[in-house]
Amino acid sequence: MQGTPKRLNRRGDMRIEISIAGRYKNRQNVKELFDLYAIRIRRTMKILSREYEVQLPDSILLRPLYVKKGYNPFNGYAQWTRLNGWAIIMNIELCIGMKDKGLWVIDHECVHIAKAIVSGSIRHGKAFEKMYAACRRNEYT
Repeated sequence: MQGTPKRLNRRGDMRIEISIAGRYKNRQNVKELFDLYAIRIRRTMKILSREYEVQLPDSILLRPLYVKKGYNPFNGYAQWTRLNGWAIIMNIELCIGMKDKGLWVIDHECVHIAKAIVSGSIRHGKAFEKMYAACRRNEYT
């Protein structure tokens, strides 16, 4: 993957930054969900780090996907930019009221990040499915 980050965390700790703005800024339920999702990101990335020797990024930005009302194109996506590093962008409208769905989205996007760090590819495939299965296997550990 071109431009894969060089800033990887060797200490094993990782900062989760939450950015909520716009119409979600003053919604307490969104803040509570994102606090929960931050814990899930840290746990999922540690599982992947342990199982696949993935070096954790220094930080991951978590923010909502801003979509027009009534238009929900997808659940979320992971991305890396030179400016911000790793980010998980979630369609919070699909997750409000369905906490478990958001947790699955977090696991899915964390696997994209881990796979990109390990192989340089953020795409789905057999390696992605194997890593995702490891997350699901360790869900309650």
